[in-house]
Parts: sequence; structure tokens; C-alpha cells
Amino acid sequence: MLTRWAMRSSGVWDDAIWDLSLILHRQGRFREEIRLLERFLETRVIADQPGSYEHVNYKFAWLRIARVTLDDLIEPREAARWLTEFPDHFEYARARDEALHWLAVAWDRAGEPERAAAARADLERLFPESRWLKVVAP
Repeated sequence: MLTRWAMRSSGVWDDAIWDLSLILHRQGRFREEIRLLERFLETRVIADQPGSYEHVNYKFAWLRIARVTLDDLIEPREAARWLTEFPDHFEYARARDEALHWLAVAWDRAGEPERAAAARADLERLFPESRWLKVVAP
């Protein structure tokens, strides 16, 4: 698909990339999935004007890379890196609370309880109504 269909060649190319990433995931090809999603993220152009269109899947691709790294590749420190950078790249994303939740989980799994506690404290402070506050860390 990627060799015959250039990125941004249609209005659904981002959905096709997303679906392909899910296929790779189901096949257990996690590193290929991550490379695909990283390639997708490279197409992101950050608009300098409020209200500019941005594909919704960019933020989800970022979070998916972090989750695949955390849950499937069992690399919690690398997942924490992705999750730590998420708010800087998606300042207004509603999923920032989710990123903080998974950051706490990643630091827990990395054996860094102080960092995990700091991420949970940030989640509580910044998003006191977040549904992620009710989720028990896996």
C-alpha cells in the first residue's frame, strides 16, 4: 500500500495508515507498526493558526506508539519518553490526561515509583475531573 499510494494522496490516507497499523499489530509486527506510525507522524505540519485542520489520528498514533512500546515491546522507559513528550506536541489535545495516566503506569513498570507518583499528581492537579483518575493502574 505504501509503495503504490503516496501519503496525502486522498482524503482517507490517514485512515488507511491507521488501519494498516492495526493489521500489523494483530500480526504481532510491533516494530513495523511503530515505524509506520512514526512515518505517519513525520507528515504532521503544525499549523500556526488556531482552528487549522489537523488529522485526528496524529495524537492517537503518538499514544499508540507509547502503548505498543509499553505493553507489547515491554520497554517502559521508551514508552515514558513518548508519553512525556505528548503534551508538548499536542498542547490542546483532550487525551493529555490519558497520556499522564499511562506515563504513571510506564514509570511504575520501569521501577520509578517517585516519577509515577509525580505523573499521578499532575493528572490530579491538571485534570481533576478526568475519568483516568478512576482507572486502577494495570
